[in-house]
Amino acid sequence: MFSIILPLYNKESSIESTILSVLNQTLIDFELIVVDDGSKDQSIHLVRNIKDKRLSIYSKENGGVSSARNLGISKAKFEYICFIDGDDIWESTYLQKMSELISLYPKAGIYGSAWAYRYRDKIVTPNFYIKDRSVEIENYFSHAYKHTLFSSSSVIIRKYVFDKVGLFDERIKMGEDLDMWIRINIQFKAAFLNEVLAYYVMDAANRACTVLCPLDKHLLMYLEKFDCLRKENVALDIYIGHYCLRQGVPYYFHSGCKDHIRCLLMKLSLSNYPFFWRIIYSSQLWRINCWIYTLYKRLR
Repeated sequence: MFSIILPLYNKESSIESTILSVLNQTLIDFELIVVDDGSKDQSIHLVRNIKDKRLSIYSKENGGVSSARNLGISKAKFEYICFIDGDDIWESTYLQKMSELISLYPKAGIYGSAWAYRYRDKIVTPNFYIKDRSVEIENYFSHAYKHTLFSSSSVIIRKYVFDKVGLFDERIKMGEDLDMWIRINIQFKAAFLNEVLAYYVMDAANRACTVLCPLDKHLLMYLEKFDCLRKENVALDIYIGHYCLRQGVPYYFHSGCKDHIRCLLMKLSLSNYPFFWRIIYSSQLWRINCWIYTLYKRLR
């Protein structure tokens, strides 16, 4: 029923725990596809030492997480595609409860569960602004602009959906998952289970988000492909606007990036935002926020 795709790059300190959380699922009808993206540490050797008939391993030259996921999708045998990163963890009931969610909402194209940050012994759960235990979502963007509902380790996608929206954009190294969620949710309904079943491990070594990604490899450089759709979908426009404002701060004073960030800001339709947010996101206050962020980074 499930094809689980795990892109692997230099995760020797965490990969065994991640795979164990998958193999120990209460629902056992799945395949686990590990795609080694040219790891330079002992990651792939640790994986090869794990003996389980549901596990298959593919190796490729380093090309980024999107290319690894795309290779995994091409090898998948089952109807539902799951993803998990090599430093995250699933609850043992993840697949079972997500299977039940799929049965409840069979017409959705993408399914997700609540997830939490784990840092050492602390668990921090975001506010997903969903009151019901489970829900089918007609307009994902109207729910997710405050906080994204999906993470790359807590989402399941019908395989045929990729035939409609395409594969992961291999040009994008940061925000490639959000790009995919946008493309899917423009065309398909989403279903969400408001129960934490996946953990984003913040203290894992070699997390990609700890280093500022070059702007030309960031989703911020590729958002113009959604410009026409933003004019027709106010919720999508606000969703992308929030993303630009949050993600643009580190780049605003970065050499060679300011002009592009300014262009993104000029596209924001602040009239669509609540009054308080219009004030907070006005260009003057936003620049002050950028300055405070830069000062903080220098003093830290």
